[in-house]
Amino acid sequence: MDKIAYSVKEIAEILQINRYTVYEWIKRNKMPHNRTAKNGKILVPASAIEEWLQGVRLVNTLFY
Repeated sequence: MDKIAYSVKEIAEILQINRYTVYEWIKRNKMPHNRTAKNGKILVPASAIEEWLQGVRLVNTLFY
C-alpha cells in the first residue's frame, strides 16, 4: 500500500465489497478511521488497514 490513507470507496474497491459494508464497519467501530475537519470525509490510515487485515486473517485461521 502506497498511500497514507484511503477513502471508503477505495477500501471497498481494494476489499471487493460494497462501500455500505465499510460504512457499517466504521459505524460499529470495527474499522479504525478519522474524519477530516474540512469536509467530514472519512479516511482510514493505511497502517490501520494493514493491521485490521492481519487481525481478520488471524481470526479466519483460528475459526476456519
